[in-house]
Amino acid sequence: MAEIKQERRKTDSGKKPAKLTLTVDDIVFDFVRINPGTFVMGSPRVYVDVANMTYEIPAHKVTIDYVYYLGRTEVTVEQFDLFVEETGHVTDAEKHGWALHGDQEWQNVFLSDFRFPGFVQTEKEPVTHISYYDAIAFCTWLSERTGREIRLPSEAEWEYACRASTTGNYAGDLYEMGWHRWNANKRTMPVAQKKPNAWGLYDMHGNVWEWVQDLWHDDCNDAPTDGSAWLDAGWGGRTGITRGGSFGAPPWLCRSYSRMWTLLSVMINQKNGFRIVMASK
Repeated sequence: MAEIKQERRKTDSGKKPAKLTLTVDDIVFDFVRINPGTFVMGSPRVYVDVANMTYEIPAHKVTIDYVYYLGRTEVTVEQFDLFVEETGHVTDAEKHGWALHGDQEWQNVFLSDFRFPGFVQTEKEPVTHISYYDAIAFCTWLSERTGREIRLPSEAEWEYACRASTTGNYAGDLYEMGWHRWNANKRTMPVAQKKPNAWGLYDMHGNVWEWVQDLWHDDCNDAPTDGSAWLDAGWGGRTGITRGGSFGAPPWLCRSYSRMWTLLSVMINQKNGFRIVMASK
């Protein structure tokens, strides 16, 4: 069973969010406690009028009335390697034998997967080439390994934590907080190198797109307002959602409310990773 340690660490703002750490075979998983609250999720109408991002509306109030713990960083190569070594998991990219690379024009690249992402990675960089089902398998393994409920965040949980009580496009200065197309040199960067948001979370803007639990819908009409995942069939149940932008995304795709549709197991690319939630007991 994994070692579980909980501590309180003061942030620059003077607040004291709880930090919870799991250690599995000397590999550390850090989580930040996210407290209950209410926020407005989605895009301001004015931005939609300019960019026609109709799938980000309508903005709507969401109340999360429970505590959850969100990964302080995106899941790293080191953490994912442990999962693969213990389970023998074969990723969807490996099964297909190819993945997508590129920025503005996608190309199929054969024999590209999390081990060969198209650039040399360190173990502290976010794992890439991850499908929705790869992320779910990782969560299942870590749940069994630790005895805690580990899962992907819902889209609402993700945005609430990303915003960290802010209401603008970003949770701070994007260039200080995130890796994107104009500063990342076409590759992932080690996690937690930029500034965290006010709640102590790193890389919520950029580095890699992050899977959430929800399935894709063309807009936010009828979306849950209680923080739960929207899991009915939208788009035939084949398409999921990634959030946060990536090292290849322009700044406007790294906004707190930016969302991208992605096929669950086929549209695998070098910019997709994930972050995990631990449920509060």
